[in-house]
Amino acid sequence: MKPREDLQAIIGGVCYQVKGSTLLAHDEHWNWHRPEREGRKTFLYRNQQGYFWVNMTLGGEQDIEPLEEEEAYAVYTALPEHEVPVEKAFPNIEPL
Repeated sequence: MKPREDLQAIIGGVCYQVKGSTLLAHDEHWNWHRPEREGRKTFLYRNQQGYFWVNMTLGGEQDIEPLEEEEAYAVYTALPEHEVPVEKAFPNIEPL
């Protein structure tokens, strides 16, 4: 289950939306009930405005939170599924 395509949020005057954004990494295929996940799934995106993640709960909540590039990189490295290679996802950061 992925975030809704029409999911968007205006934060600090900037519109972050799933539609048209690039999915960089996620943990979609991980079990909802694993204790360390606390019933959450995480999807990391990038669009023209910057990086953001969508956190989904087992109950259907979907929240968007903008991230600085360094924060997004930390999330990317922690997520098990990468849709875009690190050098393309973070061209301004030297990979570890």
